[in-house]
Amino acid sequence: MDNMEQTQSPIPITQSNEPPSSNGMINTSSIISMDNLSSNNSVSTDNHNNNNNTTTSNGDSESRSFKEADHYISTLKEKYCEKTVITKRSHDDILIALRMDRGKNGNFSAKFVYWCKNNFVLTQIASFDIICDQKSVMPIAIYESFYYLINECHQRISHGGRDKTLSEISSNYEWIPRAFVEIFLKQCIDCQMRKPVKTYIVSKPIISLRVMARLQIDLIDMSSHPDIIVSKDLAYSWILNCKDHFSKFTWVFPLKAKLTEEVVIHLHMLFFTFGPCRLLHSNNGREFVNKLVVNLKNLFPNMFIVHGRPRNPKCQGSVERANAVWCASLGKWLSFTGSLHWSEGLMPVVYDINTRVTGGTKCTPYDVMFGQKPRSDCVFWDSIRVDGVIEHGDLPKDIHEMIQNAENIEDDQNVASGSNSTDHEVVADVASL
Repeated sequence: MDNMEQTQSPIPITQSNEPPSSNGMINTSSIISMDNLSSNNSVSTDNHNNNNNTTTSNGDSESRSFKEADHYISTLKEKYCEKTVITKRSHDDILIALRMDRGKNGNFSAKFVYWCKNNFVLTQIASFDIICDQKSVMPIAIYESFYYLINECHQRISHGGRDKTLSEISSNYEWIPRAFVEIFLKQCIDCQMRKPVKTYIVSKPIISLRVMARLQIDLIDMSSHPDIIVSKDLAYSWILNCKDHFSKFTWVFPLKAKLTEEVVIHLHMLFFTFGPCRLLHSNNGREFVNKLVVNLKNLFPNMFIVHGRPRNPKCQGSVERANAVWCASLGKWLSFTGSLHWSEGLMPVVYDINTRVTGGTKCTPYDVMFGQKPRSDCVFWDSIRVDGVIEHGDLPKDIHEMIQNAENIEDDQNVASGSNSTDHEVVADVASL
């Protein structure tokens, strides 16, 4: 949702004799300047200090982002400047207004209090009052924390680009305009340094009608950058990339060598967990495919195995593009973490790819595969991390109540489903008489 196009009332107009720059309204000449960021927002500074000892280059990137954001807001009309973002001061005023009893305005105008209660709602998360958008019930992002929040969402999807970053942000926060995401991406060093040099085109698309109807597999040669774990005897030189053509869900496995035996072991694990596919599509040559046929046909006789020409976009374009995206995301993960072992980044990167929106389905592969979103609440886990909770008994009281309520609902559903099945059995027995 683009907040710059909303028709909402201006943010805080206090009934006092203070100058306009200190009454809670957004002043682009003072609030957005970098000199006031450090004094007005210690929380944002603590977040940056705890983010792996932020480097000087990241600090420069943050400064440039806020400078360009300052310039962008200054070019907007006055009424848009007042409602494009919510600063820390405005956030505190909204919090006070929402806590007021009905009919009381305090030091605020009645129009401002009405606007607050008509657009925002208070939600308790781990004993903290969080201001959320009334429609989406998502936490409101404060302007001074934009860089940290956008950077967090951008890294969570392995630097997936503008649209995927916007989708990840909209699923966790509100009031972060699209323009600020575009400004941040221009300053992302990893994205600017690792731009793809070639775009893969699919001239003849392959149509799949259901999950696991066609599984495309391909081997990525990493022999020029082997991952030596213990010694040269234990080193990974290949990556097995498996992609479900319908859902775009991806699995990856490290391989020591380009051997059919290793590939079969991982495919056995995949098929016995998710079920066998109908068509197994490989482009690694007839000899490689024939060995796969011998190893898999005995266990899965209804599976068909086909092969295509290597690096041919007409029949293997989807997985070839996935290889390019996968290698770029893995390279950014190595650059960000500073790790020398790419095998350690396979699972984090593939999870990020499976939980970000794809252009073909307009939803995440995880949603298509499992029919639900990942069981993760970023705001909840961030609050748990800040509180330093390690043991289950240290959880806040309201979290215990939330877990207990969820367990009670699940038990009630199980009881209801059990009684329904019993009723159906009785009806079936009566019908058979």
